[in-house]
Amino acid sequence: MNAILAEAFVLLLFFSAFAEGRLQADRHLASTDKLCIFSTVSELTDDCSSPLSLIRGAYYDYGHAGLVLVDKSGEKNTYGLWQSGRKKKKVDKCGDSSKSDCLKNYSEDVNFWKDKKNLHVYCKKISSYQRLDFLSAISEPRTWLWAWDNCASMASEVFEEVTGIDVDADDWFLGKDTPCELGKSIDERREMNGGNQH
Repeated sequence: MNAILAEAFVLLLFFSAFAEGRLQADRHLASTDKLCIFSTVSELTDDCSSPLSLIRGAYYDYGHAGLVLVDKSGEKNTYGLWQSGRKKKKVDKCGDSSKSDCLKNYSEDVNFWKDKKNLHVYCKKISSYQRLDFLSAISEPRTWLWAWDNCASMASEVFEEVTGIDVDADDWFLGKDTPCELGKSIDERREMNGGNQH
């Protein structure tokens, strides 16, 4: 009987050590990196696609949206989907494909982020695994299309794929994703978090 109890005690110690080791590993994999989704439009209204919003300057197809990866050292990298005609010759792609319209650290994205003017931002801390998921997702070749795959589409889809959080960009009236609608969703998400960015 004593031998059985001793064996059970040894097994208990083994599994406790194993669980503690897994816990420490998980802590090591935990990251202080943040993934931020942003939208910039001149002014948000309750109805982004209404004629009133056009008059007031919140153009339903105006503005831009993108993503920013902030690592634990504070280094920031921006990612945005841009029309082919707006690209400059020397600019980094989000992935290896030369045909992708996703640009990394494009000057306009960087300026939007630095300027903070009319900027709507929501951030989420991500783990090391999620960081890898993000880098994989953002590297997929994408072509900018006005109605089907634009800057707001990419930002919303990739952010949800990585974090599991849906920050909606779909304007039901227009039947397309817009920076204006995304900005509204970002503000709503922040209100749910007491006004915080994350």
